[in-house]
Amino acid sequence: MYCSQCGKEIKSELVSAEALTKEKKRQRAHYRGRRLGNLFVSVIALIILFTTNREVPKASVFVAHQADTSYLAVQNQTETVILSTKGEWCAIDTPSKLLYSADHKQMAYIDQDGELYALRDVTPVYLDEDVLQARMSFYGDTLGYIKRNQEQRQELCICLLSTQKTDCLPIENSDAFVLSPNGKTAACLEEDGTLSVWQYGKKEQKIANGVSSVLSVADSGTPLFYVREQNELCAHTFFGEQTLCTLSGDYCYHYLLNETQTELLCTNDNNTYYYAAPMSEALRLTGVKGMLFFSAPTNDITYPLDQNGMVLGRRSLKNRTFVTYDEKNQTYKIYQMDFDGQQAELLLKTSAL
Repeated sequence: MYCSQCGKEIKSELVSAEALTKEKKRQRAHYRGRRLGNLFVSVIALIILFTTNREVPKASVFVAHQADTSYLAVQNQTETVILSTKGEWCAIDTPSKLLYSADHKQMAYIDQDGELYALRDVTPVYLDEDVLQARMSFYGDTLGYIKRNQEQRQELCICLLSTQKTDCLPIENSDAFVLSPNGKTAACLEEDGTLSVWQYGKKEQKIANGVSSVLSVADSGTPLFYVREQNELCAHTFFGEQTLCTLSGDYCYHYLLNETQTELLCTNDNNTYYYAAPMSEALRLTGVKGMLFFSAPTNDITYPLDQNGMVLGRRSLKNRTFVTYDEKNQTYKIYQMDFDGQQAELLLKTSAL
């Protein structure tokens, strides 16, 4: 290319349409993530945000309850304002899903268009598009997500947030997936009941068929907890598959894990079981009644896996208290595990908590 005035050659670089699209998205994310280091102005922005909308939706307001949390997110019909403890803020379109690490110090979200963003301070950073579901790891180091590729096939992806490097695995239609605490190992359950374990940068490993739900996976890939279609609670360990117990009666169950996800406390149909790797089978805790209740006041970090599962930020579940709720009698019971995990002592029975 030459200048029309002086005839001098002009050098230029061609940029692909795909790169240009990604660059535009990054610029838009940066624009959306405008920051302001003045808490007073941030509060004024929140007041304006809610007084200009007559109706507030019934959707949950995403508020972290720890005193040392780094982010506070408040939403209305069209916008979400994210505040940091430093007084900085950004306004984004109300996302379809907000994602937190266990300590709520790392945050990401999926917008209404299926685009995935991570927050760097309060600046949204574009990561990927056509995202169907996503989960942030316990420590906030990675994001795991399922997306549709250009061929409209599903892929399970793991993104290392420190480098934004992503590795993806082609999968069939998936019902659910879980991440290990460090986020570099994923267990994926496909619609046909096939359960696989996949580690970042490695090949996947088929674990079992006829699986109805996957509960958790440790960093090394074992133990891996899941439930078979026959209501059998199973673990994949170094010794292969182990059937821990049968969840008799009502299929609904609640479960609690320790931080490394090597211990499991599970309640179902008035039965409570405890397992710690490498036990050969789960122990039934005699006399423990009711379903696990996760809303009990606690100073521990808790991390929701789904509506039935929770990770407790503790090294072990042994010698820890937990709460159950008896729906039939409408009573709460507080128990304490012993040091060996063999039994649980009833500390208190109450109708209010």
